Amino acid sequence: MTNNFDLIRSLLKFTSSDDFYFIQILKRRKDNPGLNTDVAVVKEYFVDSLEYFDKKREDMIEQATKNNARVTIRLNKRSYQKTALKMLVEVAVRVEQGQFRSVKTAFSSCAGKFSADKDKTWLVDVDTEDLDKYNMDEVIADINASMPVGDKVLGKIPSKTGYHLLVKPFDVRLFSNKYLTLEIKKDNPTNLFIP
Repeated sequence: MTNNFDLIRSLLKFTSSDDFYFIQILKRRKDNPGLNTDVAVVKEYFVDSLEYFDKKREDMIEQATKNNARVTIRLNKRSYQKTALKMLVEVAVRVEQGQFRSVKTAFSSCAGKFSADKDKTWLVDVDTEDLDKYNMDEVIADINASMPVGDKVLGKIPSKTGYHLLVKPFDVRLFSNKYLTLEIKKDNPTNLFIP
């Protein structure tokens, strides 16, 4: 079991009533071989305050445990207003294409695709085999030495097979050439809870 609620709670910042973080409980084929699709969404949360985050914690853990699923969060904030505007376009496109049944998922789809956060957080996906391959102190030093120079590492979020290194954006060209197996994910979810 991996429980990162307390680690991630300290990273959540709400600066207006328009801010929210997008949380999904995802059931993956990797963890559930009988699943008909690669990923199935069990439940979604639009978290716009620490109080709501705390209030829903037990429900998220219960749903994930019951469904052998993961609770994931996108650490780049979303905007209700911007997501709603993107949704209007998405709904129009789906209607024009005759995809009427998919209209109901348009807001969630847009929340997953579009971040409104100007202060971005990226993930560097570090798996167990990467720990054997690379000196992580050197990896962190190279991230901090990349433009813009400075401390860019926000923390480590444990996963099932390693961890996600949370970083501020940086020039990835030299890094990507040197660390071929370390994936940089610019708006991907990280794990809040894995049963």
